[in-house]
Amino acid sequence: MALEKIKVIFIENDKEIEVEALVGLSVLEVAHNNNIDLEGACEGSLACATCHIILEENIYNTIEQPTEAEEDMLDLAFGLTHTSRLGCQIILTKELDVLALVVFFVLTWIIFAHFAKSKVVSFINNSQTDNIKISYSDASIAGFPFGWKVRFASPKITIIDQAISREITSDYLIFSFSYKLGNAKLDFGKVLLYSSANDEVPIEYKLHSQEDIVAFVDFTDVLYNIDSSSSLKKVIKNIEFTNPSIVAFTNNGDELFDLSRLTLKLNSSLIDMNQNFSLKLAGNYKSSFNGRVVNNADCVLDANYIISDNSDSKANSFDHKIELIQAKINLDNASCDLKGFVALARNSLPQGKISVELVDYENLVDVLLPEDFIFSKPYTKRFIAKAAAIEFSNEVKNKVNFDIEFSNKGISLGRVNLLEQKDN
Repeated sequence: MALEKIKVIFIENDKEIEVEALVGLSVLEVAHNNNIDLEGACEGSLACATCHIILEENIYNTIEQPTEAEEDMLDLAFGLTHTSRLGCQIILTKELDVLALVVFFVLTWIIFAHFAKSKVVSFINNSQTDNIKISYSDASIAGFPFGWKVRFASPKITIIDQAISREITSDYLIFSFSYKLGNAKLDFGKVLLYSSANDEVPIEYKLHSQEDIVAFVDFTDVLYNIDSSSSLKKVIKNIEFTNPSIVAFTNNGDELFDLSRLTLKLNSSLIDMNQNFSLKLAGNYKSSFNGRVVNNADCVLDANYIISDNSDSKANSFDHKIELIQAKINLDNASCDLKGFVALARNSLPQGKISVELVDYENLVDVLLPEDFIFSKPYTKRFIAKAAAIEFSNEVKNKVNFDIEFSNKGISLGRVNLLEQKDN
């Protein structure tokens, strides 16, 4: 007895493909057997909507209605219509004399792939400022359906700070989007080029990583709901970056320094009508180069920056608030550790307190203060000694502690009030 077959017509980008298929197969199986470009990422387990198709209405009304599980998956499909179904759930029967359906997937891929590209390009263009410029030589779209990638060739970030211009470039930058376009992976490759230019000698070096330099970002909403006029700052909710080791080399191949165990987490959220930015940063620095002032360093930063809504003046006594949960930097044997907060308001003086602990502060001043700083290094050392209530001498005090207090009386560093210092 011959197995029964029926005719199935796939309509793909206005092109009809007619095939004969055995009764009992699913539409997804028929598509795969005939090289029709219909995805089935979950292999029919009802864990995705990648085999989304659109039926003719008379066919849709003939077959069994979708189950609750199928309807839940259909909610994830792009271009949903009232006759949408999942190809893996439609089984061919002999009653379906001619089954005509639209393979929506390929057309959807083309539309939304270029949509994703145009969104990202718009966000980048809207992020240009007088101090930050982002450029690239070309932008293209690639990737499998529901795994879109926007590739930028020769991306360059230029940061202009007064008389200094800094540039970071790479061969490429790839945005790889998640299925629902709610987050993305940013891949910069394994090599970054850094250069800075001012009136003095320009600086250039290469940053090499054994792994791809990758960051993960979460958007404030799914991409197709975000206004194209927004900047990157407004559309990104979270950024996460980790890398075990990035080594800097001169153009001649000499190793300058090694950055290891790098982690960065930046989060933006709305808490009690206040915009809260949270930053966590950690990493180690090591250099065997004789010309370096510091050979070993590490830092840990856990901080919040809060912007008040100010609609309720009684609830908030500040416009901006900086919270230092932990801010510590070690430079060889010297270190600086800060904890506390400072609140800033338009109509009042800053309020708050930051606790300071300095280890080997004289060497710390020698390393951190440039030679042309407004205060000389000897003066700064004497000022720290006075703030910490110790007697300045040629003998190095290993550790000092004092508080920086912000109040209606002004700013006090330990026992030194800056307003009184000015009067003196």
